[in-house]
Amino acid sequence: MVGALVVLLGIVFFVTVHELGHFLAARATGMKATEMFFGFGPRLWSVKKGETEYGFRLLPFGGFVKIAGMGPFQEDETDPERSYYHKKFWQKMTVALSGVAMNFLMAFLILVGLFLVVGVTGYTNQVMQVVDQLADGSATPAADAGIQAGDQILMLDGLPTESWEETARVLAERPGQTVRIMLSRDGVIRTVETTLATRLDSEGVERGFLGVGPALETRSVGLGGAIATASSDIAEAVGLTFTAIGQLVSPSSLAELAGGILGGEVSEDNRPVSPIGLANIGAQIGERGVANVVRLLAYLNVVLGVFNVIPAYPLDGGHVAVALYEKVLKRRARPRVLISIAAVVTVLVIFLGVAALVLDVIDPIRL
Repeated sequence: MVGALVVLLGIVFFVTVHELGHFLAARATGMKATEMFFGFGPRLWSVKKGETEYGFRLLPFGGFVKIAGMGPFQEDETDPERSYYHKKFWQKMTVALSGVAMNFLMAFLILVGLFLVVGVTGYTNQVMQVVDQLADGSATPAADAGIQAGDQILMLDGLPTESWEETARVLAERPGQTVRIMLSRDGVIRTVETTLATRLDSEGVERGFLGVGPALETRSVGLGGAIATASSDIAEAVGLTFTAIGQLVSPSSLAELAGGILGGEVSEDNRPVSPIGLANIGAQIGERGVANVVRLLAYLNVVLGVFNVIPAYPLDGGHVAVALYEKVLKRRARPRVLISIAAVVTVLVIFLGVAALVLDVIDPIRL
Protein backbone atom coordinates (compact mmCIF):
# COMPACT_ATOMS: atom_id res chain seq x y z
CA MET A 1 0.00 0.00 0.00
CA VAL A 2 2.90 2.36 0.68
CA GLY A 3 4.14 1.94 -2.88
CA ALA A 4 0.67 2.74 -4.23
CA LEU A 5 0.40 5.91 -2.14
CA VAL A 6 3.90 7.03 -3.16
CA VAL A 7 3.06 6.57 -6.85
CA LEU A 8 -0.23 8.49 -6.59
CA LEU A 9 1.41 11.35 -4.74
CA GLY A 10 4.24 11.23 -7.25
CA ILE A 11 1.82 11.61 -10.18
CA VAL A 12 0.26 14.71 -8.60
CA PHE A 13 3.69 16.13 -7.79
CA PHE A 14 5.20 15.49 -11.23
CA VAL A 15 2.21 16.93 -13.10
CA THR A 16 2.40 19.97 -10.83
CA VAL A 17 6.15 20.30 -11.49
CA HIS A 18 5.44 20.08 -15.23
CA GLU A 19 2.89 22.88 -15.07
CA LEU A 20 5.12 24.85 -12.70
CA GLY A 21 7.75 24.78 -15.43
CA HIS A 22 5.32 26.44 -17.85
CA PHE A 23 4.22 28.91 -15.18
CA LEU A 24 7.73 29.98 -14.17
CA ALA A 25 8.82 30.27 -17.80
CA ALA A 26 5.78 32.40 -18.58
CA ARG A 27 6.53 34.68 -15.65
CA ALA A 28 10.22 34.89 -16.60
CA THR A 29 9.39 35.90 -20.19
CA GLY A 30 6.78 38.46 -19.11
CA MET A 31 3.66 36.51 -20.10
CA LYS A 32 0.38 36.63 -18.19
CA ALA A 33 -0.68 33.33 -16.56
CA THR A 34 -4.30 33.47 -15.40
CA GLU A 35 -4.86 29.85 -14.28
CA MET A 36 -2.82 26.88 -13.00
CA PHE A 37 -4.77 23.68 -12.33
CA PHE A 38 -4.18 20.00 -11.69
CA GLY A 39 -6.78 17.98 -13.59
CA PHE A 40 -9.52 18.94 -16.05
CA GLY A 41 -13.28 19.41 -15.95
CA PRO A 42 -15.30 21.04 -13.14
CA ARG A 43 -13.45 22.88 -10.37
CA LEU A 44 -13.09 21.04 -7.08
CA TRP A 45 -11.19 23.75 -5.27
CA SER A 46 -9.33 26.91 -6.22
CA VAL A 47 -7.82 30.05 -4.77
CA LYS A 48 -6.81 33.25 -6.54
CA LYS A 49 -3.56 34.98 -5.69
CA GLY A 50 -2.70 38.05 -7.68
CA GLU A 51 -3.68 37.56 -11.30
CA THR A 52 -3.50 33.72 -11.18
CA GLU A 53 -6.09 31.19 -10.00
CA TYR A 54 -4.65 27.94 -8.57
CA GLY A 55 -6.60 24.76 -7.90
CA PHE A 56 -7.75 21.23 -8.63
CA ARG A 57 -10.31 19.94 -11.11
CA LEU A 58 -12.33 16.73 -11.19
CA LEU A 59 -10.59 14.59 -13.84
CA PRO A 60 -7.00 13.68 -12.80
CA PHE A 61 -5.68 13.23 -16.35
CA GLY A 62 -3.02 15.95 -16.25
CA GLY A 63 -3.01 19.66 -15.67
CA PHE A 64 -2.68 23.00 -17.41
CA VAL A 65 -1.52 26.59 -17.14
CA LYS A 66 -3.67 29.13 -18.97
CA ILE A 67 -1.47 31.77 -20.55
CA ALA A 68 -2.95 34.84 -22.24
CA GLY A 69 -2.70 34.60 -26.02
CA MET A 70 -1.69 30.94 -26.11
CA GLY A 71 -5.05 29.74 -27.40
CA PRO A 72 -6.09 29.74 -31.07
CA PHE A 73 -8.19 32.91 -30.74
CA GLN A 74 -6.55 36.19 -29.74
CA GLU A 75 -9.52 38.55 -29.87
CA ASP A 76 -10.00 38.59 -26.08
CA GLU A 77 -6.50 39.85 -25.27
CA THR A 78 -6.58 42.67 -22.72
CA ASP A 79 -2.81 43.00 -22.29
CA PRO A 80 -1.17 42.43 -25.71
CA GLU A 81 2.36 43.12 -24.48
CA ARG A 82 2.12 40.15 -22.11
CA SER A 83 0.45 37.85 -24.64
CA TYR A 84 2.12 34.58 -25.67
CA TYR A 85 1.18 35.22 -29.29
CA HIS A 86 3.07 38.52 -29.45
CA LYS A 87 6.23 37.25 -27.78
CA LYS A 88 9.44 36.36 -29.61
CA PHE A 89 9.95 32.89 -31.06
CA TRP A 90 12.54 31.83 -28.46
CA GLN A 91 10.22 32.93 -25.67
CA LYS A 92 7.38 30.82 -27.07
CA MET A 93 9.67 27.81 -27.37
CA THR A 94 10.93 28.31 -23.82
CA VAL A 95 7.41 28.34 -22.40
CA ALA A 96 6.17 25.45 -24.55
CA LEU A 97 9.09 23.15 -23.69
CA SER A 98 9.68 24.14 -20.06
CA GLY A 99 7.22 21.56 -18.70
CA VAL A 100 8.85 18.71 -20.63
CA ALA A 101 12.28 19.94 -19.51
CA MET A 102 11.16 19.83 -15.87
CA ASN A 103 9.99 16.22 -16.22
CA PHE A 104 13.24 15.08 -17.79
CA LEU A 105 15.20 16.98 -15.16
CA MET A 106 13.20 15.23 -12.41
CA ALA A 107 13.80 11.82 -14.03
CA PHE A 108 17.51 12.54 -14.31
CA LEU A 109 17.90 13.74 -10.71
CA ILE A 110 15.90 10.79 -9.32
CA LEU A 111 17.95 8.22 -11.22
CA VAL A 112 21.30 9.84 -10.41
CA GLY A 113 20.36 9.92 -6.72
CA LEU A 114 19.16 6.31 -6.84
CA PHE A 115 22.35 5.04 -8.48
CA LEU A 116 24.54 6.95 -6.05
CA VAL A 117 22.72 5.41 -3.08
CA VAL A 118 22.08 1.81 -4.17
CA GLY A 119 24.52 1.40 -7.06
CA VAL A 120 23.95 0.16 -10.60
CA THR A 121 22.50 -3.28 -11.34
CA GLY A 122 23.39 -4.96 -14.60
CA TYR A 123 23.85 -8.32 -16.27
CA THR A 124 27.27 -9.98 -16.09
CA ASN A 125 29.08 -12.68 -18.03
CA GLN A 126 28.50 -15.13 -15.20
CA VAL A 127 25.96 -17.80 -16.14
CA MET A 128 23.02 -17.85 -13.74
CA GLN A 129 21.09 -20.64 -15.45
CA VAL A 130 21.30 -22.95 -18.45
CA VAL A 131 18.28 -23.70 -20.63
CA ASP A 132 18.17 -27.47 -21.12
CA GLN A 133 16.05 -27.89 -24.25
CA LEU A 134 15.05 -26.09 -27.42
CA ALA A 135 11.44 -25.94 -28.59
CA ASP A 136 11.91 -29.17 -30.61
CA GLY A 137 13.11 -31.05 -27.53
CA SER A 138 16.78 -31.19 -28.50
CA ALA A 139 19.51 -29.97 -26.17
CA THR A 140 20.47 -26.32 -26.29
CA PRO A 141 24.00 -25.46 -27.46
CA ALA A 142 24.91 -24.53 -23.87
CA ALA A 143 23.65 -27.81 -22.45
CA ASP A 144 25.31 -29.74 -25.25
CA ALA A 145 28.65 -28.06 -24.46
CA GLY A 146 28.34 -28.78 -20.74
CA ILE A 147 28.16 -25.16 -19.66
CA GLN A 148 27.01 -24.89 -16.03
CA ALA A 149 25.50 -22.26 -13.76
CA GLY A 150 28.32 -20.27 -12.18
CA ASP A 151 30.60 -20.40 -15.24
CA GLN A 152 32.13 -17.09 -16.29
CA ILE A 153 32.29 -16.40 -20.05
CA LEU A 154 35.67 -14.88 -20.91
CA MET A 155 36.05 -15.10 -24.69
CA LEU A 156 34.08 -15.99 -27.81
CA ASP A 157 36.11 -17.17 -30.81
CA GLY A 158 39.18 -15.56 -29.29
CA LEU A 159 37.44 -12.21 -28.73
CA PRO A 160 37.38 -10.96 -25.12
CA THR A 161 33.85 -10.08 -24.01
CA GLU A 162 33.94 -7.77 -21.02
CA SER A 163 30.17 -7.29 -20.62
CA TRP A 164 27.02 -9.32 -21.14
CA GLU A 165 25.84 -6.84 -23.75
CA GLU A 166 28.95 -7.55 -25.80
CA THR A 167 28.60 -11.30 -25.28
CA ALA A 168 24.95 -11.24 -26.36
CA ARG A 169 25.82 -9.18 -29.45
CA VAL A 170 28.57 -11.57 -30.58
CA LEU A 171 26.32 -14.60 -30.06
CA ALA A 172 23.43 -12.98 -31.91
CA GLU A 173 25.66 -12.33 -34.93
CA ARG A 174 26.50 -16.07 -35.31
CA PRO A 175 23.27 -18.03 -35.93
CA GLY A 176 24.04 -21.63 -36.86
CA GLN A 177 27.79 -21.13 -36.50
CA THR A 178 30.21 -23.10 -34.36
CA VAL A 179 31.86 -20.95 -31.67
CA ARG A 180 34.70 -21.52 -29.20
CA ILE A 181 33.82 -20.33 -25.72
CA MET A 182 36.48 -19.76 -23.09
CA LEU A 183 35.07 -20.20 -19.57
CA SER A 184 36.26 -19.85 -16.02
CA ARG A 185 34.84 -22.47 -13.64
CA ASP A 186 35.94 -22.38 -10.01
CA GLY A 187 39.12 -20.61 -11.10
CA VAL A 188 39.95 -23.16 -13.80
CA ILE A 189 40.06 -21.96 -17.42
CA ARG A 190 38.51 -24.27 -20.01
CA THR A 191 37.37 -23.97 -23.62
CA VAL A 192 34.31 -25.59 -25.18
CA GLU A 193 32.91 -25.63 -28.71
CA THR A 194 29.26 -25.68 -29.69
CA THR A 195 27.06 -24.84 -32.67
CA LEU A 196 24.61 -22.05 -31.91
CA ALA A 197 20.91 -22.53 -32.53
CA THR A 198 18.97 -20.07 -34.68
CA ARG A 199 16.05 -17.96 -33.49
CA LEU A 200 14.06 -15.16 -35.12
CA ASP A 201 13.89 -11.83 -33.33
CA SER A 202 10.84 -9.54 -33.28
CA GLU A 203 11.74 -8.24 -36.77
CA GLY A 204 12.15 -11.71 -38.26
CA VAL A 205 15.97 -11.55 -38.36
CA GLU A 206 17.91 -14.74 -37.56
CA ARG A 207 19.91 -14.54 -34.32
CA GLY A 208 22.29 -16.94 -32.67
CA PHE A 209 21.06 -18.65 -29.49
CA LEU A 210 23.27 -20.28 -26.86
CA GLY A 211 20.78 -21.00 -24.09
CA VAL A 212 22.17 -19.30 -20.99
CA GLY A 213 20.75 -16.70 -18.62
CA PRO A 214 23.15 -14.07 -17.20
CA ALA A 215 23.48 -13.25 -13.51
CA LEU A 216 22.74 -9.82 -12.10
CA GLU A 217 25.32 -7.80 -10.22
CA THR A 218 25.00 -4.56 -8.26
CA ARG A 219 28.08 -2.35 -8.08
CA SER A 220 28.74 1.03 -6.53
CA VAL A 221 29.36 3.99 -8.84
CA GLY A 222 30.54 7.54 -8.40
CA LEU A 223 28.82 10.68 -9.67
CA GLY A 224 30.18 10.24 -13.19
CA GLY A 225 28.97 6.66 -13.41
CA ALA A 226 25.56 7.61 -11.99
CA ILE A 227 25.18 10.42 -14.53
CA ALA A 228 26.21 8.18 -17.43
CA THR A 229 23.88 5.35 -16.40
CA ALA A 230 20.96 7.72 -15.75
CA SER A 231 21.43 9.34 -19.17
CA SER A 232 21.57 5.94 -20.86
CA ASP A 233 18.47 4.70 -19.02
CA ILE A 234 16.50 7.83 -19.92
CA ALA A 235 17.51 7.60 -23.59
CA GLU A 236 16.39 3.96 -23.71
CA ALA A 237 13.13 4.79 -21.90
CA VAL A 238 12.41 7.60 -24.37
CA GLY A 239 12.73 5.23 -27.31
CA LEU A 240 10.56 2.58 -25.69
CA THR A 241 7.91 5.16 -24.77
CA PHE A 242 7.70 6.55 -28.31
CA THR A 243 7.36 3.00 -29.64
CA ALA A 244 4.65 2.14 -27.09
CA ILE A 245 2.67 5.30 -27.85
CA GLY A 246 2.91 4.69 -31.58
CA GLN A 247 1.59 1.17 -31.13
CA LEU A 248 -1.12 2.33 -28.75
CA VAL A 249 -2.69 4.81 -31.20
CA SER A 250 -2.64 2.44 -34.19
CA PRO A 251 -6.12 1.59 -35.55
CA SER A 252 -5.84 -2.07 -34.56
CA SER A 253 -4.85 -1.19 -31.00
CA LEU A 254 -7.66 1.36 -30.64
CA ALA A 255 -10.14 -1.22 -31.90
CA GLU A 256 -8.80 -3.76 -29.41
CA LEU A 257 -9.15 -1.25 -26.57
CA ALA A 258 -12.71 -0.45 -27.62
CA GLY A 259 -13.48 -4.15 -27.43
CA GLY A 260 -11.75 -4.32 -24.06
CA ILE A 261 -14.07 -1.68 -22.64
CA LEU A 262 -16.94 -3.96 -23.62
CA GLY A 263 -15.34 -6.98 -21.98
CA GLY A 264 -13.05 -8.27 -24.71
CA GLU A 265 -9.47 -9.41 -24.31
CA VAL A 266 -6.67 -6.83 -24.42
CA SER A 267 -3.01 -7.88 -24.54
CA GLU A 268 -0.75 -6.68 -21.74
CA ASP A 269 1.55 -4.99 -24.27
CA ASN A 270 -1.30 -3.02 -25.79
CA ARG A 271 -3.04 -1.20 -22.97
CA PRO A 272 -2.65 2.22 -21.38
CA VAL A 273 -2.39 2.55 -17.62
CA SER A 274 -4.47 4.90 -15.45
CA PRO A 275 -3.43 6.36 -12.08
CA ILE A 276 -5.28 3.44 -10.48
CA GLY A 277 -3.22 0.99 -12.52
CA LEU A 278 0.00 2.80 -11.66
CA ALA A 279 -0.92 2.65 -7.98
CA ASN A 280 -1.50 -1.09 -8.35
CA ILE A 281 1.89 -1.51 -10.03
CA GLY A 282 3.50 0.62 -7.32
CA ALA A 283 2.00 -1.58 -4.60
CA GLN A 284 3.35 -4.73 -6.26
CA ILE A 285 6.88 -3.53 -6.97
CA GLY A 286 7.02 -1.84 -3.57
CA GLU A 287 7.11 -5.33 -2.05
CA ARG A 288 10.39 -5.93 -3.92
CA GLY A 289 12.14 -2.90 -2.48
CA VAL A 290 11.98 0.88 -2.31
CA ALA A 291 14.48 1.24 -5.16
CA ASN A 292 11.96 -0.23 -7.61
CA VAL A 293 9.34 2.36 -6.66
CA VAL A 294 11.89 5.16 -7.01
CA ARG A 295 12.86 3.92 -10.47
CA LEU A 296 9.17 3.79 -11.45
CA LEU A 297 8.77 7.42 -10.37
CA ALA A 298 11.68 8.38 -12.62
CA TYR A 299 10.16 6.56 -15.60
CA LEU A 300 6.79 8.22 -14.98
CA ASN A 301 8.53 11.54 -15.61
CA VAL A 302 9.96 10.21 -18.84
CA VAL A 303 6.51 9.09 -20.00
CA LEU A 304 5.01 12.49 -19.11
CA GLY A 305 7.78 14.26 -20.97
CA VAL A 306 7.57 12.09 -24.09
CA PHE A 307 3.77 12.25 -24.22
CA ASN A 308 3.74 16.03 -23.99
CA VAL A 309 6.45 16.53 -26.61
CA ILE A 310 4.36 14.79 -29.29
CA PRO A 311 3.68 17.43 -32.00
CA ALA A 312 -0.10 17.26 -31.71
CA TYR A 313 -1.99 20.41 -30.67
CA PRO A 314 -2.82 21.23 -27.83
CA LEU A 315 0.06 19.19 -26.33
CA ASP A 316 3.32 21.02 -25.68
CA GLY A 317 4.84 19.58 -28.85
CA GLY A 318 1.82 20.89 -30.74
CA HIS A 319 2.53 24.44 -29.52
CA VAL A 320 6.13 24.00 -30.66
CA ALA A 321 4.92 22.86 -34.09
CA VAL A 322 2.59 25.88 -34.35
CA ALA A 323 5.36 28.29 -33.33
CA LEU A 324 7.68 26.78 -35.96
CA TYR A 325 4.94 26.98 -38.59
CA GLU A 326 4.30 30.65 -37.87
CA LYS A 327 8.02 31.44 -37.72
CA VAL A 328 8.87 29.79 -41.04
CA LEU A 329 5.78 30.81 -43.04
CA LYS A 330 5.44 34.24 -41.42
CA ARG A 331 1.70 33.83 -40.94
CA ARG A 332 -0.66 32.84 -38.19
CA ALA A 333 -1.96 29.30 -37.96
CA ARG A 334 -5.68 29.09 -38.70
CA PRO A 335 -7.65 28.94 -35.43
CA ARG A 336 -10.33 26.63 -36.80
CA VAL A 337 -7.72 24.13 -37.97
CA LEU A 338 -6.08 24.20 -34.53
CA ILE A 339 -9.43 23.70 -32.82
CA SER A 340 -10.22 20.73 -35.08
CA ILE A 341 -6.85 19.12 -34.31
CA ALA A 342 -7.29 19.83 -30.60
CA ALA A 343 -10.73 18.22 -30.64
CA VAL A 344 -9.40 15.01 -32.23
CA VAL A 345 -6.44 14.84 -29.83
CA THR A 346 -8.65 15.53 -26.82
CA VAL A 347 -11.16 12.83 -27.79
CA LEU A 348 -8.31 10.37 -28.32
CA VAL A 349 -6.75 11.17 -24.94
CA ILE A 350 -10.13 10.87 -23.18
CA PHE A 351 -10.77 7.53 -24.88
CA LEU A 352 -7.38 6.19 -23.82
CA GLY A 353 -7.95 7.48 -20.29
CA VAL A 354 -11.37 5.84 -20.02
CA ALA A 355 -10.07 2.58 -21.53
CA ALA A 356 -7.16 2.56 -19.08
CA LEU A 357 -9.44 3.21 -16.12
CA VAL A 358 -11.95 0.50 -17.10
CA LEU A 359 -9.26 -2.10 -17.76
CA ASP A 360 -7.41 -1.29 -14.53
CA VAL A 361 -10.64 -1.84 -12.59
CA ILE A 362 -11.96 -4.98 -14.28
CA ASP A 363 -8.60 -6.57 -15.14
CA PRO A 364 -5.79 -5.25 -12.89
CA ILE A 365 -2.23 -5.70 -14.10
CA ARG A 366 -0.40 -8.46 -12.24
CA LEU A 367 3.38 -8.45 -12.35
